[in-house]
Amino acid sequence: MKNYIKSVIIIAISLFANDSFAQTAINNATNLKSNIKNKTTLKNKLSTNPAQLEIVAGQYEIHPLNTTNCVGSISKGLTDAITGNFGSGLGLVTCGDYTFSKIAIIPRPDKSYTIRSRYSSGLGLNFETYRQCASIARNVLIGPKAIDFLPCMSPPNAIKKSDIGLEDQQFKFTKIGENIYQINTFDNECFDVRGQNTGLDTEIVKWACNGQNNQKFRLVYIEPLEEGVILNALREDGLY
Repeated sequence: MKNYIKSVIIIAISLFANDSFAQTAINNATNLKSNIKNKTTLKNKLSTNPAQLEIVAGQYEIHPLNTTNCVGSISKGLTDAITGNFGSGLGLVTCGDYTFSKIAIIPRPDKSYTIRSRYSSGLGLNFETYRQCASIARNVLIGPKAIDFLPCMSPPNAIKKSDIGLEDQQFKFTKIGENIYQINTFDNECFDVRGQNTGLDTEIVKWACNGQNNQKFRLVYIEPLEEGVILNALREDGLY
C-alpha cells in the first residue's frame, strides 16, 4: 500500500513538473490547426468562385488577335512626355516573358476590374506588386490616349478596399467569343493596339470600338495572385 501511494505521488509530481511541456504541446497543436485552417481558407478563396465571375482574380497573359505578341508593361521614353504619356504603360511585349507579360486582373463588386502590373519600369527593375494600375493617360495634348501605369488611387469618399481605382482606372471586359474579350473604358471606348501594329513596344491606346482584331484580346490565366496585400484583401467570393 505504501508503495502504491508513493507511486501515485511520484506520478503527480512528474505531471506537475511537466505541465509547461504539456501546455507547449497544446499551444503548438492549436497553432498548427490555425495554420491549416488559414491555408485551407486561402486555397478555397483561390479555387472557388461563389460570385460566378466570368474572369476571376489572378495573373494573366493578354493576347491581342492581330499579333503573336502579348500585352504587357513597357517603358516609355522622354518623348512621350510631350503627349502626356510618361513612365510605363501597356504595350506589346514578348509572350512568356513573365517579368513584363504577366498582368494582374482584379475584380471589383461593381463588375469592373483594375488591371495591374507586377512590374513598374524606371531606373532598373522596380517590383511593386500590383501597386500600379492601368490608367487612361491624363493631360494628353496630341493623339489618342495611351493606357499608362499610374499609382492606384481611390475617390475621396472611399471607405473600403474595393473602392480602389478612379474612374479612369476601372475597366470592363465584354465577351465576344470563347475566352475572347473587348476591354472597355468607362466612356465605352476600347483598348486598341495602336495603328494595328504588331511590333514590340507598340502602345495600347483608348480608341472608338470598331470590332477589328487589334481590339480583341484572348485571356490566358497563368496563376493566382502572389501573396501580399492584394491577395489578403480579396473577399471570400473572390471580389476585391
